[in-house]
Amino acid sequence: MESPLHAVQGTNDFETLGYRGPCPEAEAAEAYLFRVYALDIDLALAPGGATWEEMVRAMNGSINQSGGEAVVFAMGG
Repeated sequence: MESPLHAVQGTNDFETLGYRGPCPEAEAAEAYLFRVYALDIDLALAPGGATWEEMVRAMNGSINQSGGEAVVFAMGG
């Protein structure tokens, strides 16, 4: 096993790369789902990000483990 482990990011809901924190409307709550996958291959995705559908197709048959967490976030008011 190499360290650090190889990781890639895909295009988010803001159509940019990387994580952007939650920012719901004031007094409103939003649900977020975080997912992580351990694969037995490096994905050959286009540089600059891939869509969710492209990522799922590329991962098909190569997921060793996965996990997720659903959380609800609300801004204080």
